This record gives sequence, C-alpha cells and structure tokens, in this order.
Amino acid sequence: MKIIDRYLIKSFLCSLFYCLTAFICLYLIIDLISNTDEFVAEGAKFIDIVNYYRNLLPDIYKKIMPISTLIGIIITLNYLNKHNELMTLWASGVSSAKILMPFLLVSAIISLASIPVSMNIAPKSISKARYIWKVNIGKQYQLKKKVWTDFAFLDVKNRIVHVGIFNAKDKYMNNIKITQYDKNYNIKNTINAKEAKWIDKKWMLFDGLSREFDAEGSVVKSKNFKQSVSDITETPRDLLIKQAELPHLDTKLLKRRIKSLMKINCYPYRELTELHSRISLPFSNLVMIIIAFSIMLVMGKIGKKESIGIALSIGFIYYGIAIPIILAIGRDGTISPWLAAWLANIIFALFHLGILIKERK
Repeated sequence: MKIIDRYLIKSFLCSLFYCLTAFICLYLIIDLISNTDEFVAEGAKFIDIVNYYRNLLPDIYKKIMPISTLIGIIITLNYLNKHNELMTLWASGVSSAKILMPFLLVSAIISLASIPVSMNIAPKSISKARYIWKVNIGKQYQLKKKVWTDFAFLDVKNRIVHVGIFNAKDKYMNNIKITQYDKNYNIKNTINAKEAKWIDKKWMLFDGLSREFDAEGSVVKSKNFKQSVSDITETPRDLLIKQAELPHLDTKLLKRRIKSLMKINCYPYRELTELHSRISLPFSNLVMIIIAFSIMLVMGKIGKKESIGIALSIGFIYYGIAIPIILAIGRDGTISPWLAAWLANIIFALFHLGILIKERK
C-alpha cells in the first residue's frame, strides 16, 4: 500500500471515528432525556439502565454507521481540498478513481464487518434490551414468564389456531380453538379444548369438543373427549418464534419462521425482505462513499458546511426515505424481497457513479 493511500485511509478513519462517536453519544443523550421520567417513575436501578443502553449499542451502530460514513468522508475530502492536497494529486497525474479506491476499500471492510452485526448481534441485543425495558425497568413480569395472551396462528395444515393463554416456560396453553376451513372458506371442523400441554414432544388436549360441519354449516358429528393427542406440529419454541417481532429474531430463527410459512403455502414477503435487508443495509456504507465523492467533484472548492448540508440532504433521501419506502413495498409483496432490499443501493450507486464518470470525462 502506497504512502498516499495510508494517509487517505488514516484521515478518513479519524473523521469516521469522531462522527460515529458523536452520533452515538447524541443518540444516547436524547434517548436518556426522553426516558428519564419513566426511569424515575419505575424506580429503575442504575445497573439496569446501563445494561439497557449497552444492549442498544449494536442496533444504534447499525443505524448510524452509514450516515457517519457519509459525513466522515465529506469532512475528509473537504479537508484535503481546503489544503489543496486533492489538486496536487490530480496535477501529479493521480486519477479520481485511484483516490477513491482507498476509501472504497475501507468502506468495503466496514460493510463486511457490519454484516454479522446486522444479521445476529443487533437482533439479539435489541431483544435483550427490550426484555430489560419490559421486565427489569417496566416491571412487566408477565414477559419474564414468557406468557402471551389471546393470539392466533396458522399451522402447517392451514388451520387457524386461537389460543387464550400460551405459557412458553411451562409449555402450556388454555382455551384453544382449532378451525379448519374448506376451499370455499366454510368451516369444515373445529376442535375446542380447555387446555393443552406439551408432553413427549406432542401437544395433549384436555377437556374438549370436536365437531364436523356440512356445507350448510350444520353440525354433522360431535364428540367430547377428556384427553386427545393433537396433530399440531408447532413446538413451544415455534410458537415463541411466531410471537417475536422480526427485528428481534436472529438469522437462524428468522430462517426457521420463513421455512414454517413456506410449509403452509404462505409466502413470507415480510420475513424475506427483512432477511435480505440485513445483508444489503451494511453495504450502504459503500454507497455513501460514492455519493460523497461525486458531491466533492461537482462542488469543487465550496466550503465544508455547504458540502455537509448537501450530503445530509442526499443521505436523508437515500437512507431515511428511499430505503424505508422500498422495503415497505417489498414487505407488501409488490416487488421481490431481494429487489426491495437492494434497489435503493443500486439506484443511488449507479446514479452517483454516473456523475463520477461524467466528471472524469
């Protein structure tokens, strides 16, 4: 690696470090101020508050890193331009592409290093932070016991299963109703049970009633039972996964949810979009570098403040508007999940690469 490359990388990393540190501190201060009243009202312990924000850090890093990269590279390029170092390099025959390469290399390394954070570390940490907020700070002990009330899910046989209470810790459900529909969406049969227990890797139903219906909705067969083996194949862990929010699932659990939805012929647009976005979003660091460099070439020697202002505007449009909107379209199934995850990166990268090529000519 040439001396000039090391110098450019060092300058960029210094700016990036200061931007990232400043944004993280600002985020934590604002969040702490907004939550102070609740911390005081709940009598939160200092150690719980520290652990809560400690577990928030990976998610904060994931969200702030692209913006920090953008501002960091703009500050670096403006500093080099202010001291005529870029002009010297260009006058010496060093092309814009060669100047850009060290920054792209560093951002590529940052992007690759950010993938494990986006895929597993951040989801697990945000789940722990949520647990601390609900249980240790908010004193919602129901969550600590892993108890959910009044929820429904679609099982592998396309039946709607409604559960009154689900206790994941004790592997217990009560007030269960299983409804099977025919092709015309008429009720085909139902099973009602007072409770269900996970015994020998099977759900055992207790004190229930099973009924079958004809096409007109009349009961043609009815049977009471004290105990019956259910054909519900979802394990307690599967039900836990169904209840968890997508950002709180690590990649393994997210893929498991996708697989379970595929089994019941329900295409998991939301889940697949979430999975693909966990890979695509870290590469927004690369896009930010391209955006910043194209701004530098177009703006010439305009001051740092103006460059940062334009960078923030483009960064907001790209990262704060374009990406969320396109991901929302992907979750609705309007476009392919992988395309929804990568489309904003592709559009902004190609557009600003076009500016670089034009300016080079």
